[in-house]
Amino acid sequence: MAPSAHVTNFCDLMKDLAQKLEEDQAEQQYANIIQTFMALAISKLAHGCSSFNRWRTENHNVEGVFARQGIGMIWNFAEIDPFSSTTQNWMAQVDWIADVVEHLPHNVNKGETHQADAATTIHADKGPVIVKDPPYYDNIHYADSSDFFYIWLRASLRDIYPELFSGILVPKQEEMIASRFRFKNPRDRFETQLNKTLSLIRERCSPEFPASIFYAYKQQEEERQGRTSTGWETMLSALVNAGFQVTGTWPMRTEMSTRVNSIEANTLASSVIRVCRPRPAEARQASRREFLNELEAELPKALEQLTREGHIAPVDLAQAAIGPGMKVYSKYSRVETISGDQVTVKEALAAINQAIANYDERQEGELDPPTRFCLDWMKQYGFGEGQYGEARVYRRRTSGRPQPGNGAGRQRPVAAARLLFSRQVALAGAHDSLGGLLPNGLESRSPGWQHPGCSGYRPGDGQ
Repeated sequence: MAPSAHVTNFCDLMKDLAQKLEEDQAEQQYANIIQTFMALAISKLAHGCSSFNRWRTENHNVEGVFARQGIGMIWNFAEIDPFSSTTQNWMAQVDWIADVVEHLPHNVNKGETHQADAATTIHADKGPVIVKDPPYYDNIHYADSSDFFYIWLRASLRDIYPELFSGILVPKQEEMIASRFRFKNPRDRFETQLNKTLSLIRERCSPEFPASIFYAYKQQEEERQGRTSTGWETMLSALVNAGFQVTGTWPMRTEMSTRVNSIEANTLASSVIRVCRPRPAEARQASRREFLNELEAELPKALEQLTREGHIAPVDLAQAAIGPGMKVYSKYSRVETISGDQVTVKEALAAINQAIANYDERQEGELDPPTRFCLDWMKQYGFGEGQYGEARVYRRRTSGRPQPGNGAGRQRPVAAARLLFSRQVALAGAHDSLGGLLPNGLESRSPGWQHPGCSGYRPGDGQ
């Protein structure tokens, strides 16, 4: 039996469920709720009943279709038994739905959901608290991915929600993404829609509470210095043009480390929240020199705060630092050069990246790239293991920093590693976490251990 046949059979049984509820004289509203929950469980079952499911050897389970943000080709697939007690079975999906329903705050308040265009919606017009996760430019095709679940939900719920399932597939022409395969001038279209949406949010948002904007999309690292991804530049430009100013930046652990696309992907280990408020109408202008001076003064303190209080992962620190930098830029109504031209968001991002590099240079400028890699890795993982994808990000970050001229002041990786190990031993203290002897009296539990980034160095080499 093909994997999709399981889901088809479950959809056919929904008619029997509706008939059974009618025979039991269940109220129509109650019957609709039960059928909706069962349809959601069928939708989740479809995620594990496809010829695009792969077997994860490391966890011994079946990976869902959307381990990434799209459906990728695979040479073979894993098929499940929905009536077994193993991975992706039917009762596991029902239990997921039941757990969600059990924890819904139904006794606290009444919630409402509306399907509407965010740029023109008539809802949320009474000073709501805004929490937004905007589209990631051209990185994810949401409507195309939604079709996978829509067809099964439509088969089960078309009679209950005819207004939601009137189309054969999900509408796509109104989608706010920069798809070059679907739209002409995708960037201009995306910018227009995003500006319109954020302007409406600025108009409707509560004056008492800030708006929170999630964005777990990294700046792309290109060879040209100061170049940032179009997604970031567009989103921040729209935010500033709509009349918002960034007032805070905080990380939130929302990204699962076990997801497939966390390795070699343009995503963050943590979502970075930009806390925004409407910029005062009387906000003054500033010169580019004022902006740069304030950036150099404020950014180091913000980086230390993010590390100390926010517990931001070093791999995401440079990304999170965009927030404090944009806080300086966005509080002004306009930043101008000496000739009167406006300093764009793209130019501001380049200045922020340079300020971050200057900060890193002051902190670790005498260390060569392998040693900086070692230092960053130790801050995040200590002597533990980490994902290979994150190691690549660390490596690119440490390799791209400015280097001291003529090699002056550089320390050998071994020397820096010894300093790092010395600090680790001092912190370990009475815990006696290190066991065998290292050179110069340092200790390590594993005599054959080699830290990534310390090329050619093993305790006991006598270097």
